[in-house]
Amino acid sequence: MKQRKLFWILNFILGGYFLYRIIDQSKILRIFPLNYTNDVGSYMASLFFMAKCGLNNLCPYWYNGFVAFTTYSPGWQFFTMPFYWITNNILTATWISWILMFILGFIFILILGKNERWNLSKIIFFFLFLFGNAVAVGGFIREGRMPAMFGFVFILAMFALVLYYKNRDLDWKFFVYLILIEVPLILSHPQEALLGQFLLLGLFLIKNLKEKIKIAIGVVLSLLITMFWWLPFIKNLGNNNILGNVQGGWIWVFSGTELLTQVVGFLVPLALLILFYFYYKQKKSILFFSPILALALLFMLRLTPFIPFLRNISPDPFIMLFLIFVLYFLLSIRLFPKFIEKMLPVLLIMIVLFSVGISHFKTPYFWEYTQGEYDMLELLPYGGDRFFMVYTAPKTSHPKSFYAYVPIYYNYTTPGGFYPQIPTKEYDDLLYELPKMVFDGNCERTNELINELNINYLFAYASYCDRLKECGYENIRNSGKACLFYSGR
Repeated sequence: MKQRKLFWILNFILGGYFLYRIIDQSKILRIFPLNYTNDVGSYMASLFFMAKCGLNNLCPYWYNGFVAFTTYSPGWQFFTMPFYWITNNILTATWISWILMFILGFIFILILGKNERWNLSKIIFFFLFLFGNAVAVGGFIREGRMPAMFGFVFILAMFALVLYYKNRDLDWKFFVYLILIEVPLILSHPQEALLGQFLLLGLFLIKNLKEKIKIAIGVVLSLLITMFWWLPFIKNLGNNNILGNVQGGWIWVFSGTELLTQVVGFLVPLALLILFYFYYKQKKSILFFSPILALALLFMLRLTPFIPFLRNISPDPFIMLFLIFVLYFLLSIRLFPKFIEKMLPVLLIMIVLFSVGISHFKTPYFWEYTQGEYDMLELLPYGGDRFFMVYTAPKTSHPKSFYAYVPIYYNYTTPGGFYPQIPTKEYDDLLYELPKMVFDGNCERTNELINELNINYLFAYASYCDRLKECGYENIRNSGKACLFYSGR
């Protein structure tokens, strides 16, 4: 099979599924996600907080008040805020910025492809496989991890930049482009921001002293420009649970939904190392790629959870970074051994079909409201400040999603929140303890927690309503299986 024909077949499969997922997720234009497979709600809330509270100011909406953006980065919010001002609609603004990030990602891949002299079928394949694989569909589309996607888009920009200047002198344009890419990357998401520096490190290693100084100056200037954010962020690390959240440890979980991630997390870096072997035989270039090769080996051997800072990066950003290099090596190698050339078309088609199949069957599509959500939504106007979601409809409703929804649409505050890294671990433990005490019928401890957390209104569901009634709290209103109580404080 001719190479160009093969890539157009792959593009047809990937493109059809990618478009289907985009259309399905576009339901977010009319429905605020309230289910469990959802991170985007928290980011929409943070966009609302930026509009209401500003940057690094006290924000009353979550956790009995917190300083906004000292625990998470503001890059995606800066990017999306103009659309929020224009539309005055959090859903529309989020959707616009989401689509624009895909477009930006394609533009950076197009620049990369043109510099590498790839034909259009290869460029489109690079984009569709990168953003349409099972990991990307789960994270960037279904979960809606907007800051991570924003960071990944600028990792692509950094990749195109360092590859272009790999065999060229660093001129003044490089200096400008570096700052224009590094600044949003630093502000995007800590995990992607850190991984993006491994790309720059590769360029740094192969350049002479004079050019090393130019790269260092560009990074320092970028850090100075973004200091308004990262300095308060670092100062606040002792007051939250960010460093205690060792997401890198998930790579050691070999059960449940994480099992598939473990398989992919082994095969992708392995593919990177194998493809680099063939790439090296033709290009004889290793120092430039050495940081990524070392990172891939550490990740494949499950050693990254033992390394400071890398231990706080979840598996998905590693996998997505490695996929960039897998695709780059695959498309750059001019000639494989004959036995590989023969089996490569079948192998690529099988990989694409497997990725689409896994994504289709394992990654949920957009979840519309059930009666449980409608019942709870009907009660929201009767609540008020310092509300708490004791329990919501199981399987279909995520209590934390309501902590994102209610401030935006009702301007209520809550002792809870949708970002567990903001409060201390001790405070977060109290939030988890309260529903358990209600379920156990421990009225004395329930009352202590309500007073300690400063709660006025309690939303609950099904049997939890009976427990709150037994504890003597005032039942304000019911709707189906949902209920609203007043604590009496």
